[in-house]
Amino acid sequence: MNIACPHCRHEQDVPEPKLSQGVQCPACFKVFVPLSNSSPTPPPAPPPPSLPPIFQEYYTPLSKDMEHLRLLRIFYFVAGGLAGFGSCFGLIYVALGIAFVSNPHLFPDQGQGSPPFMGWIFLALGLLIFFVGWTVATMKLFVGKFLGQRKHYTFCFVVAAISCIFVPTGTVLGVFTIVVLSRQSVKQLFNGKQNSIERGA
Repeated sequence: MNIACPHCRHEQDVPEPKLSQGVQCPACFKVFVPLSNSSPTPPPAPPPPSLPPIFQEYYTPLSKDMEHLRLLRIFYFVAGGLAGFGSCFGLIYVALGIAFVSNPHLFPDQGQGSPPFMGWIFLALGLLIFFVGWTVATMKLFVGKFLGQRKHYTFCFVVAAISCIFVPTGTVLGVFTIVVLSRQSVKQLFNGKQNSIERGA
């Protein structure tokens, strides 16, 4: 094959097996590779294989949904613990109610003992605060557990709606939970779609 030297433009005949090797020009004695400047452009790399349709539909939302559910799970465990701790203050009213009922003259009012019904009011109020608080705390702890397991969607949604009553932190937590649970991709997770995604089915 007739090749021209890139330095002195001297032409010489080069066998095809040596086209990809160094060739010395007989005129200027410089070595060059005939195909170094004329080598064909390598073909572009093939595009990465496309994800299965089920991954294309759920891959992006899945990571976001799982992260939001993980955060909600932590928040509900914390909120449940705080609600249980706060409800214990109802026992103070219980103690005051028992004191009013058992010893009306312990808290004198204008020289007379406190009426007995005051003790029963304190007792009932304290028990109400205690049991309602622990009921709410237990429900929130169960929601934290169910969010981690992606089970009992309706129960989690109802407790989130109830949490909106407790302004302001409960409202923020409840609204955020309702927004997350209202996503179609999250509903698919609670319906068992996650297992098929992880298996690539």
